[in-house]
Amino acid sequence: MLEHSPHSSNAPCPRFAAVVPAAGVGVRMGRRKKPYLTLAGRSILDRALERLQSVTRCEQIVVVVHPAEHRNAELAAHLREQFGVRDLVAGGETRQASARAGLQAVRPDLDLVLIHDAVRPLVTPQVVRRVAVAAARDGAAIAAIPATETVKEVNGEGDIVSTPPRRRLWYARTPQGFRKDLIMRAHRQGAADGFCATDDAELVERLGESVRVVEDRYDNVKITTEEDLLIAEAILRWQEGGADQAALR
Repeated sequence: MLEHSPHSSNAPCPRFAAVVPAAGVGVRMGRRKKPYLTLAGRSILDRALERLQSVTRCEQIVVVVHPAEHRNAELAAHLREQFGVRDLVAGGETRQASARAGLQAVRPDLDLVLIHDAVRPLVTPQVVRRVAVAAARDGAAIAAIPATETVKEVNGEGDIVSTPPRRRLWYARTPQGFRKDLIMRAHRQGAADGFCATDDAELVERLGESVRVVEDRYDNVKITTEEDLLIAEAILRWQEGGADQAALR
């Protein structure tokens, strides 16, 4: 299921909690902790939290950090003072385990959860709201963009096996939103089965549940490499320079 238009729903944004996995160590970044790298003078994590915090119906932010950072009083004070974050959770060995730990800290009164990677600091509040609205309505929704290049399926020997139709291929991104009972059930089942998913939506798909696709903006980039940092800085300058401000809101 797909929502193409940024204006496809006029429904008000529902109350939600945001879980932000920030526990990973960047192998492609020399094993540096990517959320704490600077993007135009501020940490990547700060910029991601700022975008989430700007959505008025975001009522709780749970930040999942590396176990070594869990009792970092300076970090905890900074996140509390700057973004109102009162829930700092120790992550697990995988992103999936970290997301599951974060979900367990969501307040009982919040029935909707958005999971957003700390290393996507340029997400627009508009996309966050649209994912929240779709997830509240349909149970599960993710931000995604259509594939713009041909994708090849390749076997272990490096030979092309097939060329899937590009019109049906989308790149999954975050935020990914879910009704809390659904995503917690999906995580429990994944853990029980020993299944490691590539994103949270895959865990929901395994239950036979539908997941709505909400069209994302192309500037919601994920910072994985040094080159991504340079690209993100250019996008940030463009965003802050007044480009398409109505859409950014």
